[in-house]
Amino acid sequence: MKNLRLAMIVAGLLVAQVSGAFGQTMGPGAPQSGAPGGRPPDAIDHARGLATQPFNTLPLPPQQPAERYIPEKRMYSPELGRDVQVPGHFAQPTPDGRVIEPPMIVPGPQGRAPVYVPGGERPSQ
Repeated sequence: MKNLRLAMIVAGLLVAQVSGAFGQTMGPGAPQSGAPGGRPPDAIDHARGLATQPFNTLPLPPQQPAERYIPEKRMYSPELGRDVQVPGHFAQPTPDGRVIEPPMIVPGPQGRAPVYVPGGERPSQ
């Protein structure tokens, strides 16, 4: 029984010495000085140091212009020399206020052949 107590005491002292040695090893986020009150830094201090250190953030990607809905409208076609009815569609606005519209095929008036309207920049309306 005495031998068991002695073995427990010796084991407890060895564990205390080993844990003290591990507590003295400091990683990159551990505080360099001891904790308040003069105690040596421990695992909690190390974790706190890692959690409070600054980290690098990536810059936000450039914002793509949001698409804007262009309602149905009549538009002059220089190729045909007349107005054509353009259905509602989405276009991308530019920073200077112009609109980039996609190329479209619109129905011809009164059942005529479809009309090709080229895409490109147009003034905002």
